[in-house]
Amino acid sequence: RRIMEGKLQNGFTLRTVRQKNWSGATNTFQIEAALTILEAHHCIRGFESVTGGRPTTIYRVNPALIGGAA
Repeated sequence: RRIMEGKLQNGFTLRTVRQKNWSGATNTFQIEAALTILEAHHCIRGFESVTGGRPTTIYRVNPALIGGAA
């Protein structure tokens, strides 16, 4: 729902979601579970990003969902 509402843009991370403090997504375990489900349903896709520090997963939104076209 948050993706369809435009509240998560391409290039978001788990930390981005955690900082929003949404109900049902208050800890890392819950957020990881939700991201795994969204990825399994092809709503998002995670890409590893290594920029000199710890690797981070950057999530991209399925273009079919942007603007409510799904």
